[in-house]
Amino acid sequence: MWEMMSGYWPNAESISDDPHDLKFAPIWRRTPKVVFSTTLREAGSFPPQERMALRLVDSRVCDGRTAVLRYERG
Repeated sequence: MWEMMSGYWPNAESISDDPHDLKFAPIWRRTPKVVFSTTLREAGSFPPQERMALRLVDSRVCDGRTAVLRYERG
């Protein structure tokens, strides 16, 4: 799901002219993201400009397999 969302909403205005998309895209971009994943190993799915602006503020391993990473904009 994250790959789909992070691939669409950062560039929604260039992909869609739907009024809902145009209104929601800026909201999605400025909202902090929390991603729970058993497959992602890093924040590599963020666009490079977004990834450079992130600061890791917390990380936890829940069950020996699932890492919870919390980032804030730097």
